[in-house]
Amino acid sequence: MIVLWTALGCAQGHLRWEGGDDVLRTALVQETTDGGLPHLTVVLSNSTFACDLPTDPDPVAQTQALLDLSTAACREGAEHVLIELWRADGQDWQGVYTGDPEAGPALLGAERTHLADASWYGIDEAALASTRDFVRTYGVTLSGTHRFDHIGEGGEVELLDGEGTRGRFDFPDASLSGRFQAERCEPGASLFALLANSPVAACPVVGT
Repeated sequence: MIVLWTALGCAQGHLRWEGGDDVLRTALVQETTDGGLPHLTVVLSNSTFACDLPTDPDPVAQTQALLDLSTAACREGAEHVLIELWRADGQDWQGVYTGDPEAGPALLGAERTHLADASWYGIDEAALASTRDFVRTYGVTLSGTHRFDHIGEGGEVELLDGEGTRGRFDFPDASLSGRFQAERCEPGASLFALLANSPVAACPVVGT
């Protein structure tokens, strides 16, 4: 296991899907509660994000930082994975979570103590949306994106530490697997909330 994580170098993990693979440049986790029970959300991407939105006092720098975020979300080849985990035992996060597209606190009980579900968003084709003052912004084409919600069926997630920051996942129905070593975000982190809602929601649609 030591060799595995050392080999990742500066990357936060690795993502593999049918026909492709890439290193993770973002791996973030946030712990909250759902229905009064522990809930962990994991945001993974081959683009670079932080827990919070940039706040630069220089308006030009702030504008550029927000444009960079848009490019990271909407660029061609971007892949974003959201994993949600629920546990019923009140202990730490380490363990194996069974994939279930209906996962949630209502399904937890004595026989089902660890559940997982996931969604996967990707940009297969992007196009130039605008150019202004040498700054380019990118959008997505209607036919050039993919989104797969609730891909947990038959899959599993294993967390390798009690903090829930290291793990592996395999969702065979979506041919999606990988591993991660994540940074923890505080509850209410501004950018994390947007990413966990939908990392591509703000991508402009261009073309037909």
